Amino acid sequence: MAPTYAWFLAARVLQGVGIALTLGGAPPLAMAAYPESRRTAVLARYSAVLALVLALSPAAGGMLIEAFGWRAVYAVRVPIALAALALLARVPEAQRHPHAQGFDGAGAALLMFWLTAFVLALALPAAIGWPLALLAAAGLAMFIVHEERCAAPIVRPSLFLDARFALFNTACVGVHFVGFSMFLLGPYFFVRVAGLSTLAAGVLLSFGPAGAALGSALAERLVRRFGTGRVAFASASLVAVTVGAAAAWNAQSAVIGIGLLLFAQGAGIGLFQVAYTDYVVAALPIAERGVAASLANLARTLGILAASSLLSALFRTMEADAVAAGADAQGAFLAGYRVSVACAAAALGLFLAASLTRPRLWTAR
Repeated sequence: MAPTYAWFLAARVLQGVGIALTLGGAPPLAMAAYPESRRTAVLARYSAVLALVLALSPAAGGMLIEAFGWRAVYAVRVPIALAALALLARVPEAQRHPHAQGFDGAGAALLMFWLTAFVLALALPAAIGWPLALLAAAGLAMFIVHEERCAAPIVRPSLFLDARFALFNTACVGVHFVGFSMFLLGPYFFVRVAGLSTLAAGVLLSFGPAGAALGSALAERLVRRFGTGRVAFASASLVAVTVGAAAAWNAQSAVIGIGLLLFAQGAGIGLFQVAYTDYVVAALPIAERGVAASLANLARTLGILAASSLLSALFRTMEADAVAAGADAQGAFLAGYRVSVACAAAALGLFLAASLTRPRLWTAR
């Protein structure tokens, strides 16, 4: 119902707050309903259901846009959200942990401050971006100092002094940075280069989340057999390889081949997400299960925000250079697309290769 873009943007911000609270609270609620021995299975099923919903969303969005326009994409969520709210009343309330403490409001404000400055620093021109980057660094420093002194911090910074904990969280940011490149640039490729309709592009884009649903479903068995580290490394490598291969797409690329590659990439993300979340949950006390889920959401969000800012800027630069060199519209788009996607995949690949200097961090059970 937004009459202007400003109203639309404000509503999206509030929607983001609601989604973040839901995604942070849902996994601990699910785990609280089952014994600890079933933790990995619960996380795997939760991730699989979430991925299945994401698989349906692009196709549904494409149909709604073609039939009714963009407003329908948001209008249809209202009854869905109300139905979820009604069903939530039937979910048993998790017991408050006896050692749980109050909410760290100051830490939340500092976290929001430095993240906002960081994102704006990436998105805005250099003349404004550099001062914002310094502001983000100062905000991060204040956040760390506050959290170390706080009795009930949002997240204990000392956790990141553990090399394995820091490695898993950095890898999570990287996997979602690379994976989001397909959601960022893929739809434009499908419509502008492959010549697909909005509906067909939505269906093709859903192959990624469908693969994630399968990967999540398989994750429990693989984690139990090989351990979280090995599964996380292998699945992150699969994401890097498949996205790197997607950089070679062109107008002659077969749609079925594109779909299979998206499916494989999604499977890698699904496997990684379960292995990562299982590790972080196990690394924290039961009283901090909500922190573990929120940390996973934060790492995923950081990767997506960095991709949307950095890859968009890189794409625009490469596309403009190609136009200046005489390329037509499609050729310029492909130049920007290929460089952006290839750089994203290479960044994750280099990180994983560098991490092998300490392979025990991945192979420890």
